[in-house]
Amino acid sequence: MTARPEDRPGAATAREGGFATVGYITAASLALIVFTFGAQLLLGTYARSVVRAAAAEGVRSAVRVDVDDAAEICRARASAVVADALRGTMGETVSVTCHERDGEVVAVVTARVAGWGLVPSSTATGRARATREG
Repeated sequence: MTARPEDRPGAATAREGGFATVGYITAASLALIVFTFGAQLLLGTYARSVVRAAAAEGVRSAVRVDVDDAAEICRARASAVVADALRGTMGETVSVTCHERDGEVVAVVTARVAGWGLVPSSTATGRARATREG
């Protein structure tokens, strides 16, 4: 009695021929999903850092003693920081508001981080306040 090829240990039958391809496609798809979530997390963290830095830089430039229109200087400086760091469609979603009341300058910078696929969109907000010198 001769052994058939499919009776040998470890031999693939005709029905199992494409199973490795299915496994590879599944693994590659899961890797892309994990990569997308990771990229979205990094993008959101970067946007939050930029809007916080822009708000802080805006109020820092507006609280000097020799400044006449602190709110406008704050708005201009915060907008410049955002324009340098966030370009493209995310940079177009940024709003910068600054106001001065009783010697205190307050800045609020907000950016919308668009979601990809199953990841929802989010908003990054940076707030800063400082009291004017003198």
